[in-house]
Amino acid sequence: MISVPEPNELVADLVSVDGEAEIQLGDSIFITTVIPSNAVIDTFYWTSGLEDLRCDTCQGQWVTPTYTTTYSIFVEDVHGCIDV
Repeated sequence: MISVPEPNELVADLVSVDGEAEIQLGDSIFITTVIPSNAVIDTFYWTSGLEDLRCDTCQGQWVTPTYTTTYSIFVEDVHGCIDV
């Protein structure tokens, strides 16, 4: 009998480093993903509907939105597990 273990569930949370979810006009904030330490990530892909993303394939980044903005991240690990 051959047993193939399932990979761990991939869960990615989007957080700001300082814990703030709201900033003032002109301010910048570093947002990043929190992923399990044993996850081997293949792809990060950010979306915001704006052109303010400096690195849409990085785990975290500085943003300076000019109006209320929702940021989303797509994360895929090396096993093909996806979290959005």
